Amino acid sequence: MKKFLLKLLCLAAITFGMFVLGFLCLVFAAPQYKYSYNASLIDKIDFLKKSPSPKIILCGNSNLAFGINSKLMENEFGMPVVNLGLHGGLGNAFHEEAAKLNIQAGDILIVCHSWYSDDDKISDPLLAWTTLENNFSLYKILRRKDFFDMAKSFPKYTAKIMLLWITKKGNGIPSDCYTRTGFNKNGDLIYPREYDKNLFDKSVHSSVPLINDVCAKRLNRLSEYCAKKNATLLVAGFPIMQRSCEVLNRSEYENFQTNLAEKFDCLIISDFTDYIYDESLFYNTSLHLTNEGAEIRTRQLINDLKKYFGSVQKN
Repeated sequence: MKKFLLKLLCLAAITFGMFVLGFLCLVFAAPQYKYSYNASLIDKIDFLKKSPSPKIILCGNSNLAFGINSKLMENEFGMPVVNLGLHGGLGNAFHEEAAKLNIQAGDILIVCHSWYSDDDKISDPLLAWTTLENNFSLYKILRRKDFFDMAKSFPKYTAKIMLLWITKKGNGIPSDCYTRTGFNKNGDLIYPREYDKNLFDKSVHSSVPLINDVCAKRLNRLSEYCAKKNATLLVAGFPIMQRSCEVLNRSEYENFQTNLAEKFDCLIISDFTDYIYDESLFYNTSLHLTNEGAEIRTRQLINDLKKYFGSVQKN
């Protein structure tokens, strides 16, 4: 029994020592990704916290980062627009928690997810570490249920930053669109993007999203959270790519929208078929728009919001 307890204590001491070492790496070696695409979250949250209410907050993955012209929306509605769109690898829940860092009375939170069948987890915890790094104020995004997965990936993250620190290869500024320097203050990616068919894998096609109860229940809780803050949660469309070699079944997207409205307590303000665009308006994935595509999508969202505001005024 004593030997067993001794081994247990040794294991606990080793584990504790590893995490102390990892924490020291986090404090002294990080950040090593401060100019990466995901590091734009630092600036997005800073703008979110500084923007007065009422404001419009856009929540979702890179379909927003590569697909919105916030200035057009600001000019139309006279409200600050905060584009929190980032990366699908972080998961829907991560983006939703980021939005909650400053939701105030009068705010409108617009969710534009491209899928509604997540497992309520951070999809890629290592990616989350390279996003958060030693920006401790952003750790509020993490929920208690995220801690175990984040802890499991922490050694991999510390190994990565130590290697970058030792070799002095960290904190480089990417030369392509995936860089923190490619965003404006609102959180839109303004890197020049034009259609190039050579950027597309021919196997990439759009598909109708699935919906599960896990995601629906979480978004309904978010709707309640917004209501308690005297804010409003709305759901809007995401870009749907139609390739020249195919014809999308619009009725499938209509059925998807009907099912979404049945499961969600908040309003769906978009007709999702209005967001079906020709592939010439997409940049390098089925969710990333060109600069022209982003303007067209933004004008559609503006129209959806106008209809929503009009219906509110009537009531």
